[in-house]
Amino acid sequence: VPVRKLPELFDAQFDGVVVVAVWFDSVVEGVDMWFSDDQSKDMPKFRMKMKVNHGDDIAVFAIFDKDVQNLAMETCPVLLSMGESCSLYPDEMECFYGDAYIYKVKKRDDADFDDLSSFQVTSLCNE
Repeated sequence: VPVRKLPELFDAQFDGVVVVAVWFDSVVEGVDMWFSDDQSKDMPKFRMKMKVNHGDDIAVFAIFDKDVQNLAMETCPVLLSMGESCSLYPDEMECFYGDAYIYKVKKRDDADFDDLSSFQVTSLCNE
């Protein structure tokens, strides 16, 4: 898997999955939890969008499922206890401001929050 800097991901030629190191800035919308159908109450889906940076370059990374549960360890159990689709801001993420993370990402075709480039995290590489 190629390793890239965040500014290199903004190139229109970028395609596929790459590894990138970025610094956490903030959670954009909170943690979303939903169930894909009535039969999936035991398999909730999670999503969290984070603003990340590398120097002056900023992007939004969308993280899903197990990676969200690993980062928002306090918020996900609260969402699960509600038993229905819902969202909640993960206060525990505030302590991560400025921390570096290594992600495997792929480009999304849309801009996100504040028209920032958006990438889908396929794997959180930090332990």
